[in-house]
Amino acid sequence: MVNSTEARISNRLLKWAREKSALTLEEASEKMGVALECLAKWEKGDTFPTFEQLDKISELYRMPVRMFYLCELKEKIF
Repeated sequence: MVNSTEARISNRLLKWAREKSALTLEEASEKMGVALECLAKWEKGDTFPTFEQLDKISELYRMPVRMFYLCELKEKIF
């Protein structure tokens, strides 16, 4: 059974991580194996990746998974 639970990460941090990795939307979506429109929706906060997709994002952007939750935590605390 495939886990399709959404990883409700910060869309702003997702975009920042891609830009910090010096990848365009096109390059990142191709390397992740997801549609360009799908990645764009994740970065807008319209939809979320699955945990399996988040693992791929983390690996591609060379950032630990927990980093994608930091902005959300900060926003809730302050």
